[in-house]
Amino acid sequence: MRFLQILIGFFLLIFFINFMDALEKVKDSDVPFYIPLAMAALQAPDFINDIIPSIILMSAIATFFALSSKSELTVIRASGFSLWQIIRPVATSALLIRSLGVT
Repeated sequence: MRFLQILIGFFLLIFFINFMDALEKVKDSDVPFYIPLAMAALQAPDFINDIIPSIILMSAIATFFALSSKSELTVIRASGFSLWQIIRPVATSALLIRSLGVT
């Protein structure tokens, strides 16, 4: 869930930056409004593909920070789980997300 939240946030940020850049490029010409909008929408997935590892890292950090701030990570460790067992789902999901991004 955190991954999707961060992904949507970065997508919107990249989209608006690309949109402003596209508007700047066509400001003196007589181009309709939907052309820069389409340009920004088509450029955003390529930029997202470039920063997807950083998004995965930020979502993992946010997840572990939330677990740590509520002392859930301490409770999980006290119940007998090793750190590798706690990290395995995050690493597996990062591998799956990245393999989907590559394909």
